[in-house]
Amino acid sequence: MEEEAVKLYRSLVNENKGLYLPQLAATLSNLSVDLGEMGRGEEGLRAAEEAVEAYRALVKEKPKAFLQYLATSLTNLSARLGKLGRLQEGLKAAEEAIEVYRGLVKERPEAFLQDLATSLNNLSILLGEMERNDEGLRAAEEAVEIRRQLASERPEAFLQDLATSLNNLAIRLAEADRLNEGLKAIEESVAIRRSLAEARPRVFSRLLARSLLLLSMLLNALGRADESQRAAEEVADIEARLEQWQTV
Repeated sequence: MEEEAVKLYRSLVNENKGLYLPQLAATLSNLSVDLGEMGRGEEGLRAAEEAVEAYRALVKEKPKAFLQYLATSLTNLSARLGKLGRLQEGLKAAEEAIEVYRGLVKERPEAFLQDLATSLNNLSILLGEMERNDEGLRAAEEAVEIRRQLASERPEAFLQDLATSLNNLAIRLAEADRLNEGLKAIEESVAIRRSLAEARPRVFSRLLARSLLLLSMLLNALGRADESQRAAEEVADIEARLEQWQTV
């Protein structure tokens, strides 16, 4: 479906670029994600690259209207490159996306702080894969700082995102051999996800299990075997419950 739409919009762009280039760019971005999920990584990358090129052209004419979409397309391009093992190129795209979001945040923080935090979280993970741990840790810390601010203002909307960033921060701290600080971060993530799972167990229990698994690993690394075992047992209980729900 998306591939047919891309063909259609390409032909329409030749007739009226100003009207149809935005639709072509958006459709290419969607196609890129779909192709990636289908295991057609190289094709997905080409679609992502073309989407970025289209948004760059649109930004030259109407920056205020299209900068945010350029940032989104750069984030998608970074993900496509990363999945193909082209980490250095993916890093370059991720850093450009963050630069764009920082500019947007200066004008409209309420609209773009969450996007900046998400991009920083993704950057941290990418830097971790490249073993650039200090830089990855700084990005993770900034993401947590932003999401903590957002969650304090609108907890119902942003607490889960804060827990996600705390998970990532715990991993980055562990990689830096700062295990006690990593433990503190993952304990906070577990506390948030536990409260969310109590309210909506079918939505948040799996995420709680992931945080508990990381908690168990960190406790074990710190020599706190009994606590590690208890966390692991809770993971097993949650997974059994999830399996029961799937059969109902």
